[in-house]
Amino acid sequence: MIGRLVKRFGEPRLIVGSLVIFGGGMAMLPYAAGLGTLLIVLAVVSVGSALNRAPTLGLVSIFSPRDEQGASLGVTQSAGTLARIVGPVIATTLYAATPHSPYFLAAGAALVAAGMAWRWLPSRVDHDGVSQ
Repeated sequence: MIGRLVKRFGEPRLIVGSLVIFGGGMAMLPYAAGLGTLLIVLAVVSVGSALNRAPTLGLVSIFSPRDEQGASLGVTQSAGTLARIVGPVIATTLYAATPHSPYFLAAGAALVAAGMAWRWLPSRVDHDGVSQ
């Protein structure tokens, strides 16, 4: 399914859309009342997250020189791992101060990233690494 979405919208647009979906879900999460609503909101967050990974790694690969693609993808994976270590520590600290704040921070960061991607990523990228 991701491949079809990439062909239809391109990696940059799919990344922007996925960040908006993720950010919207995170902003709704503190207000999810009841199990049904919580599961729907978590599904939105999951869809946003799932739609982001493949096109992001694809663009890293496309924009990296051929002889540095492995290193670039390795650094990308390392940054993601670091975020999965540091993120919960920051979120727990924020949650202790104000329970809604880690969700709003994540939503805000995702929406800022979406704006940056919208502004600086080309609208389409061919797979030879040339922006269109």
